[in-house]
Amino acid sequence: MGQSGSDLLLGSLVTAMDYFGAIPLFPLFDWAHFTLSVIEVRSDAGSGTKRLCKNHPLVCWFCSMVSCFAGPILLNFMIGQPVLQCFNNHARVGLATIIWYLVFYAPGDFYYNVMTTLPAKMGLVPLKEVFRTKNVARGVVVSADLYPEAYLIMIINAVILGCGGSLMRNVERCLRGVWDTSTNSELLKPTFMLKACITNAILVILCREGLLPIPLSHLLLYITIVMSTIKISMMLFHLPDPFGFMEITIRPLVFGSPISDDEMKNKNE
Repeated sequence: MGQSGSDLLLGSLVTAMDYFGAIPLFPLFDWAHFTLSVIEVRSDAGSGTKRLCKNHPLVCWFCSMVSCFAGPILLNFMIGQPVLQCFNNHARVGLATIIWYLVFYAPGDFYYNVMTTLPAKMGLVPLKEVFRTKNVARGVVVSADLYPEAYLIMIINAVILGCGGSLMRNVERCLRGVWDTSTNSELLKPTFMLKACITNAILVILCREGLLPIPLSHLLLYITIVMSTIKISMMLFHLPDPFGFMEITIRPLVFGSPISDDEMKNKNE
């Protein structure tokens, strides 16, 4: 008997999900990640961008590489591997260097201006989420091989690979001669992506332990689709942090109400 259309569609989806787990990150997904990472370095530099790239090109390049390879740098440090081991892939370093040059030195800022447009971001975000999701899974797998039942270590290392750039932001700023923890500090002000990486790491662990009845490759595809949809929706419609409602509801019950800066000043006075 021939297969029906629905069976063929289901079979195609399953095949796509299985392929998703084996798809390589280089070069397409690495390109998206490197582009967004270097753009973040330039955006964070703000008015000091021209001074950074014109007067200190080596520092500019090194800051960009730290941002691009922040996750592996931190992971190697955490598991006792050579910190610079992530730079042994010349193809990835070369691709990151080309993107760094295009972001900072392309004539008329062509590459930067194109890649920061809304249509370009909407194309880069899904690619970046594939990169992030697969790295979260890699963080869990690497940690599980070293510490089979240390679930906290698995979550920490997965988050490091998923949000390494933002976790290393203040280190990268120090390289530029700037120290400011009042903004973009993942520890003081956790972003949606940090919370999402923690959640996704827990889901990956549950899947590996057999508590979720789906293959890991299927779970990673579902996570990528959900994360891409949320990120694009937040970008288009300026939606608030999806975890915000839970935090507002649960935090006062567990930890008490937060103290504002004005209340802290009044108490000190």
